Amino acid sequence: MVGQEMFSRAWTALLPTLAVLSLSTIGFAQDQSTARAQAEKVAAEMRGKKIYNRACVACHGRAGDGNGAAAKYLNPAPRDFTAGTFKFRSTPSGELPTDQDLFDTVTNGIPRTTMPAWEGLLTEKDRHDVVAYLKTFSDKFRLNRPGTPIKISPDPGVTPESLVEGKSIYIIMECSACHGARGKGDGKAAKTLKDDWGHKIKPFNFTLGNYKGGEDPKNVYKTFNTGLNGTPMPSFAEAFLFGGDSIGDLSSYRESYSASEVETLKNYLAGQPKEGEIGNMSETELQQLAGRRSWSLVHFVKSLSRKPGFFHRLFVEDTEVTQHRSRKK
Repeated sequence: MVGQEMFSRAWTALLPTLAVLSLSTIGFAQDQSTARAQAEKVAAEMRGKKIYNRACVACHGRAGDGNGAAAKYLNPAPRDFTAGTFKFRSTPSGELPTDQDLFDTVTNGIPRTTMPAWEGLLTEKDRHDVVAYLKTFSDKFRLNRPGTPIKISPDPGVTPESLVEGKSIYIIMECSACHGARGKGDGKAAKTLKDDWGHKIKPFNFTLGNYKGGEDPKNVYKTFNTGLNGTPMPSFAEAFLFGGDSIGDLSSYRESYSASEVETLKNYLAGQPKEGEIGNMSETELQQLAGRRSWSLVHFVKSLSRKPGFFHRLFVEDTEVTQHRSRKK
């Protein structure tokens, strides 16, 4: 009995020591893991630098500021990585892109620009390494984490009703101010738009298709809900939750749309939930409403595109017009 008590006391005294040893072991393992991750990050950046200097520096510049030797000949201008501002993202407006967002752009390129698709030219590992390196050009990636990707609701499919709704939303959100009433990129504000660097920028002509962010409808959905950082194109994520009674006088729309189109808009609004009803909706119901309206707008603008012939592409489709100037920080 005495021996058992002594053993119990000894074991009790030993427990704190064992706990300290256990915590020390865990802490050591975590430190080792962090050190390995940091070493892998630095190694990826160094490999990415070599690839960047071979494949990217001519356009984007050795400093990553978009002022490479070829930049003055390119239209639109190469991306300035030092600003940490990226158009094509899955993250909310104003937030950093994810590594996957950057990888997708490097992989797929950007249509209607001189940015090529590097898939097939660089290995998957090379492309990931380039992403790791280009993030070193901006302190934003060191000081901030990427945003959380937006949720993309399931595509309900195209229907006559969704196209009517999409056109109504296009009118309500005044997309015509930049993109024009027929989506040709000829709105009243079209000639006045500039990006964050002061370059003139043309609104997209939806009738031509060939979206810079990608032809997949999900990419168009993302653009409407994230906006294009660095450009006048805003995020409409919050704007999709309008009430049917929130739009007042419709007469102003008659300047750009026919009487029958305005009447269709009026009938659409009459069938939509009112502001008070939207205010009482659950989070799930709000997401469903915004998701449905987002997809309707996607379906409508996609319906505007047509497949131009060879000569139209050769002589009519201009690349985005920009006005180049030296970028001074």
